[in-house]
Amino acid sequence: MKSGQRDAMQMARKEGLEVLSVEITGGTHYKLNVKNKSGDVAFFILGSTSSDIRALRKRESLFRRFAKGTFNPITKHGEKK
Repeated sequence: MKSGQRDAMQMARKEGLEVLSVEITGGTHYKLNVKNKSGDVAFFILGSTSSDIRALRKRESLFRRFAKGTFNPITKHGEKK
């Protein structure tokens, strides 16, 4: 497992998400399947390396919002569950 994958898994777990699986999607990206405490399942496509600190903070924010149930990456922006 690459360090970028390991870091993303640790970040997701820190935010309260259960990591279901990690899949390589080509050479430079991977798909992280996660579940929050409400039982909602989603996936995130992540780069294998973070280009800057903003990318890391954005990823952390998305994980946190999905864990709280305030963000669903499956729905369109503005669409209610």
